[in-house]
Amino acid sequence: MPDSRPQTSPPTWLSGEIESSLPYQILTQSHDAVWLRGLPDGGVTFLGNGFESLWGISLAAATENPEQLHDRLHPLDRAIRVARWQSPVESYDWEIEYRIIRPNEELRWVRETAFVLRDATGRITYGVGFMRDVTYYKLFGLTRRENEERFQKFFDQNPIGCCMVSARSLRFTAVNAAFAQMTGYSADELIGQRPDDLGLWLDETLPNLMVQSLRQCPHSEQLETTLRVRHGHLCQIALTAMAVDVGEQRYIALLCQDVTSAKHLQSQLMDSEARFRALFMGLPDMVAHISQDGRVYDLNRVDFGYEKGQLMARNFFDWFVPEDQPKLRAALADSLTKASQRPSFEARIQLSTEQPQWCAGRIAGIHFNQSAAEFLITLRDIADQKRAADELRRLNEEISEANIKLRELDKLKARFAATLIHDLRSPLTCIHSVLEILDDASIEDSSRQLIAVSQSSLQRALDMISNIQHVYQSEEGLLKLNCAPVTPQTFIRPCWEASCIEAQRKRLNLTLDYAFDTASPELPLVYGDASKLERAMSNLLSNAIKFTPPGGSIRVSVAVVNGEGVNIGRDFVEVSILDTGTGIPPEDLPYVFDVYRQSRNNRTGVGFGLGLSIVKSIIAAHGGDVRVESQIGVGTRFFFHLPVYLGEAGESGNVAQKSPETIF
Repeated sequence: MPDSRPQTSPPTWLSGEIESSLPYQILTQSHDAVWLRGLPDGGVTFLGNGFESLWGISLAAATENPEQLHDRLHPLDRAIRVARWQSPVESYDWEIEYRIIRPNEELRWVRETAFVLRDATGRITYGVGFMRDVTYYKLFGLTRRENEERFQKFFDQNPIGCCMVSARSLRFTAVNAAFAQMTGYSADELIGQRPDDLGLWLDETLPNLMVQSLRQCPHSEQLETTLRVRHGHLCQIALTAMAVDVGEQRYIALLCQDVTSAKHLQSQLMDSEARFRALFMGLPDMVAHISQDGRVYDLNRVDFGYEKGQLMARNFFDWFVPEDQPKLRAALADSLTKASQRPSFEARIQLSTEQPQWCAGRIAGIHFNQSAAEFLITLRDIADQKRAADELRRLNEEISEANIKLRELDKLKARFAATLIHDLRSPLTCIHSVLEILDDASIEDSSRQLIAVSQSSLQRALDMISNIQHVYQSEEGLLKLNCAPVTPQTFIRPCWEASCIEAQRKRLNLTLDYAFDTASPELPLVYGDASKLERAMSNLLSNAIKFTPPGGSIRVSVAVVNGEGVNIGRDFVEVSILDTGTGIPPEDLPYVFDVYRQSRNNRTGVGFGLGLSIVKSIIAAHGGDVRVESQIGVGTRFFFHLPVYLGEAGESGNVAQKSPETIF
């Protein structure tokens, strides 16, 4: 942009006495920002006082740093002004509009007009410019255009048919798409035509009278009439007409809303009311239509041995015995506050000295407005149900008493078994000790073999006694746990190592696999009794080895999983024992964890079926669960979940080991 720095002295033709002349005073006092520039290549030699109020920059600041004027131009408009400022002298007669950004970030519109001055010889000497603030006019014009566009969009996109008719000629001057679609004509076919020319009104009397009234006095009219569309079809419309004056010309605006569907729905509603009335009167149950205070409006039928006149003449609440009336009022109040529900009740009807009759009721609230409500109440005779319920209640009480006696017998049986086990343990333990004393190097081999057989049989008996005692303690809630934070390896590793010898003897492929790094210092912990968990793990491994044929495989997997159902969001340690054994029949799966229950695949006949019951009781005592999946001829998978301990992890010993581990 050329140098626009104002000069310190006015041009020659403005100097001296001319400075006090009328033109100079006009230039300096004008509210417009006036500038004077020497041509063809001179800078700005004069800025009027209106410059500061328009640009928000003082004359001194503009003089000191003229580049800031260029910076204050709106970025999108800079090229326009620069092009005009740099235009050739012979075409230095222009007018442009652009935006400036004042120092306070206020946006202003400027209209700048420039022309040239010539000397006595006709040579161009100066360019003169006037900059005027036209922000108000711009905003006013913009607002007017936006309002016009909004009105046009409202008119064009209105789903209601709209049209404008000249009050003088009664011809269409404008129609929207909805009106054109309603009539079946295009906008071009409607513009310039009169409604009567197209035969749009089935009955022309009322529409013409309304138009004639609006031509005389501006107001609005409404009526319903029938419109004949292009192909002869008829539709019901709600017509609203109003007079609109535009300058000296009066127009009539017509809003035509198709109410054919509404009229059809109204007819359907009347039919529905008739059907509802017939349905109401034909209901098999007794239905009362009442007000909030109990006034009876209608009854479809009468039951309980009374006549309709007897019931209609009395308040609904007075039908019932006084003791049941508060319950009825509470049920009606609930139906008001809980509109989506239908409260029910049971009460006794008694209008005379006869025996009260039980009935069951259900309330449906009918809300008409915020201050009033009515109700439909269905009543049904339930005397027979009440008698049956009383008999059922009596039978349930007898069954409950029988169950209490059975539970007492079970407890007595359990105490007897516990006492017997306690008494058997002492002599068996004594015999075991004697056998250990006899088993020394001095006895013969044949005697040592007999002692070993006796010790083995005696140990099985002691194990059975221990299992029965564990079941008794679990059922009586006497099972005690010595819990501490432990790693899964603490109770899995000893059982796995003890099972390796038997697995090798049967030529089984025994695999232990951890889904996490067992050498990591941040191992998952469980809060439990390591000895009890080791017992549960040992029982599961023993079963797997027992029922897996030679050459099969057993895989022990340990992982951290997310809970299911109510336990979503909690982490659990999952221990899975998968074998390729004989499998469990589907009919036995629901009962494998029951006490004294064995699968029909247990052909050895050894044991009492306590092992899996003990596993379940131990895992449940730790807040976990145990499950089983099996398929005959394929194998069985037992797996249990234990909650991950969320407290501070204590020392867990040297548990670092390789994963997975396999023994053949």
